[in-house]
Amino acid sequence: MTMPSGSLKNAWRGHRVVILPDFQGLGIGVRFIDAIGQIHLDEGHRFFSRTAHPRMGMYMQNSPSWRPTSKNRKLRTDVTHENLFKNHYVDNKRVCFSYEYLGNVD
Repeated sequence: MTMPSGSLKNAWRGHRVVILPDFQGLGIGVRFIDAIGQIHLDEGHRFFSRTAHPRMGMYMQNSPSWRPTSKNRKLRTDVTHENLFKNHYVDNKRVCFSYEYLGNVD
């Protein structure tokens, strides 16, 4: 999805990665999000990911291919239900990992 705030141009954010239960824990999700990030980078776009999943967040934290954003591991007090459309769930009740993909850094 394009950056929902509209504050960044030419930037995209991964919305959700879901892996079937029989295949969870094999590293498929992180490989997938890296591949999507690389596709966006190759096309000249910036790519961000936001997740509440601890293993995916720790993967990005330990990977040289990802850089934390200013919102990483912070409670989003700047986002409320009042400034979004009705019944939209927002991350103002949990701490999430927030990273930008930098590409294959060796």
